[in-house]
Amino acid sequence: MKFYIVSDRYISYLKTIDGKVPDNYNGSRPFIGVVIEVNGVSYIAPLSSPKPQLERINNSKPTAFKIYNRKDGTEFLGVINLNYMIPVLDNEVTLLDVDNVDVKYKNLLKKQHEYIKIHQADIEARAIKLHDLVRTKKQAHFVDVSCCFDDLEANFKSFTP
Repeated sequence: MKFYIVSDRYISYLKTIDGKVPDNYNGSRPFIGVVIEVNGVSYIAPLSSPKPQLERINNSKPTAFKIYNRKDGTEFLGVINLNYMIPVLDNEVTLLDVDNVDVKYKNLLKKQHEYIKIHQADIEARAIKLHDLVRTKKQAHFVDVSCCFDDLEANFKSFTP
């Protein structure tokens, strides 16, 4: 799994389909990709930096995956927001150049990446489970807190730059 930046214009387009699509913050929000592939559709999920309210998230739910320092397992490093994963077009994402970010942020990304690599299978399993709970089982709670995968999948390929 790698870090990507999604184009502002693509995010803006997806937001017209589903208002739950996360903001892009002028192309600076990193996404983790490819989290899952379902029915030929690749998804990526946004990464959030560590914040006290995110640390309280229940890590057993499929909506998010908490990231910790691989070395000590206690330092909270952020969250992958699986409930906000979006279908992606290859030409609307670019690999994040971690050499062009400030040192503090680069160190955070490096620690996050180390943990994510180790837990890739669990992240993918949670993403697939959430996708099923939203699209197939239509469980109300998960539908309410997640992007509308049905609408996004039906329309994302219609994007024109």
